[in-house]
Amino acid sequence: MIEVVAGVLHRDGRVLIAKRPAHKRHGGLWEFPGGKIESGEDAHMALVRELREELGIEIAASAPLVSVRDGHIALNARRVEVFVGEPHALEHDEVVWAQPRELLRYAMPPVDRPVRARLVCGPRWLITPEPESLNCEAWLSRWLPALRLPEPPDLISVRTKSLGEAERAYFAAQALTAVRRLSSTIALLRHTDQPISELHGFDGAHFSQSAARACASRPPESQLLAISTHNGDELDHAECIGADLVCLGPVQSTASHPEATPIGWPAFAALARNRALPVYALGGVAIDQLLLARQHGAHGTAAIRGWLR
Repeated sequence: MIEVVAGVLHRDGRVLIAKRPAHKRHGGLWEFPGGKIESGEDAHMALVRELREELGIEIAASAPLVSVRDGHIALNARRVEVFVGEPHALEHDEVVWAQPRELLRYAMPPVDRPVRARLVCGPRWLITPEPESLNCEAWLSRWLPALRLPEPPDLISVRTKSLGEAERAYFAAQALTAVRRLSSTIALLRHTDQPISELHGFDGAHFSQSAARACASRPPESQLLAISTHNGDELDHAECIGADLVCLGPVQSTASHPEATPIGWPAFAALARNRALPVYALGGVAIDQLLLARQHGAHGTAAIRGWLR
């Protein structure tokens, strides 16, 4: 196993990524800068050396973000909030500062994608209710006000599976337009029971278990893939096919799915901890229980009814 470290540099709400030289493995793809941890170094020491060599900067402190394994590579990603100097591409073809959601435009090696997912996908996930009628305005009015809350959702899954094909497309397009009027930073997913790759402006797909089981690999790399999971086997499959994030539950009893047996917080923690991909607690979890969810290994919380007004 080769131990490597990568630095996630933040400045003015943006994150730095670097383009790998064409002659190297994964040449032309974008990564979080760093390199191999040498004998006698810990992850922070290696990061100090690597960012000095690759970017010409000095860092005084870093903190663990996530650990990722891909084949024989074990990546330790660390957050760097304070550094001295202006980063330059000394060993890369180019460096770019990007808003978190903009990171989806840049193709990355598999080992960097879980790091990207944690940056793009904030901790608050809104899953829309199914439309109760063909009145799109009434449907939007149920959940769109959540975007004006002091702590709005960071991620939205648009569910319209109860509609016919033409209506699904119309409602999804209207949701996309309405959300983008209010926010350019929220990541938007289209919920589906069938694997899809053409997302027409959405940032990714949210697969149900039926869609996930039909897949042996992820849709196009530059888009997010979220999967609904309910147990360890489904979570393992989501990781196997390269999902970027999952919701796991129901954690507690929920009015929307009263027939489902809740797994409880201890079981959730056992499944969620030490996962590279972000795991969201779903099912009977209130939107103000983010701290509780994080204490049990969650990246965030996902909810339907909790966001409705």
